[in-house]
Amino acid sequence: MLTVKNDAPDAANIQSIKPHIADEEYFFADLIAGILAAIRTRLDKKPFRLITKIDGTLPRVLHGDKNHICQVLLNLVLNAVQHTDEGSVTLTIHGENAARQCGEQIPLTFILQDTGSGIEDEHALPNDCADLDKKAANDFSIAANEKLCRLMGGSLTVSGCGQGSVFTVVIPQKIIDSAPFAFVTESAKKRVIVYEARRQYVESLVYTLKNLGVACSAAHSPNELIAQLSESTDFVFVSLAFAEEVSAILAQENTRARLVGLSYPGEECFEGVHLLYLPLHPLDAADILNGKDTCAAGDDAENPVAPNERAVDARLLEPLLNALHDALAAKDTRAVKTALKAIEALPPGKAVMESIRAISTHTLTGEYDVALKKTAALQSAFRYA
Repeated sequence: MLTVKNDAPDAANIQSIKPHIADEEYFFADLIAGILAAIRTRLDKKPFRLITKIDGTLPRVLHGDKNHICQVLLNLVLNAVQHTDEGSVTLTIHGENAARQCGEQIPLTFILQDTGSGIEDEHALPNDCADLDKKAANDFSIAANEKLCRLMGGSLTVSGCGQGSVFTVVIPQKIIDSAPFAFVTESAKKRVIVYEARRQYVESLVYTLKNLGVACSAAHSPNELIAQLSESTDFVFVSLAFAEEVSAILAQENTRARLVGLSYPGEECFEGVHLLYLPLHPLDAADILNGKDTCAAGDDAENPVAPNERAVDARLLEPLLNALHDALAAKDTRAVKTALKAIEALPPGKAVMESIRAISTHTLTGEYDVALKKTAALQSAFRYA
């Protein structure tokens, strides 16, 4: 189970904290899915985006404490959300271990960089956080997170003064299964064009696809897209804002390339387009490239069953279902859409998806009371699962 707590310990009690450090195997893809699902619902009303650059070749199964790793990263993201009024927050995940043999340690590295107000004095944040001033500690409880990293055999360092902050978390984990957690069959034969105006998303997609061994290029105008299209083009990843325009171009050029919409929580979907949810999870991209994908409402395609390692523990759904319930009670359509997209992105499984689609339909028709009852039923089911 991946358990995410939203409360960072109070700085005054840091010295008395003695959390139990778990020692268990876990699927790395599940860790990433839990982190992204937990933060998606917190980004809808902020005028910035979370960008991910995650190495899809990282080991499939690791040994360590995924819950506390997730907690530290979520705390870092929430801090970035709090101090970034506009711009972006970039989460980079990699591991420096060329051999990556089973039984070896891999130093998992998580780098979170924001464009917010930054740290007033980076020298006030030494590696051991011993001299951390009380106001900053209460603001973020960074000392508690730094101590937690040390208890897991890792470290948390901070840099950045005035123009954003860079938090670097390094946690050593034992490799149980060295196979990559995201894999594309016949990757060398596949080619993708990215048609997206937002530079950070282009960089994220190119980074992810190249790590998966897939040839990728970017187009920034209709003419560039037409020039790059060829018989070898398999997919065009496009911002939903340009989905209809690009769909017309693909039809005009009579290409076999499939259109994939890049969907962020709160964005309207172009009906029938295959979706790739942002912030980007490498396994989602691999699913698309391997022919296992999700379609926007209105498409008759069957929702694929996710691999076992992507099955999310039932209780991870609880905070998202609670957010959905609150949004429905307030009849906040935008918040409802955001919560529904976050749940779909887990993914929660076929049975739950049927209920979620029904809730979505009732919401669209203004039947909030019916949608609320169905949501309450789901909450009860998972609360006692």
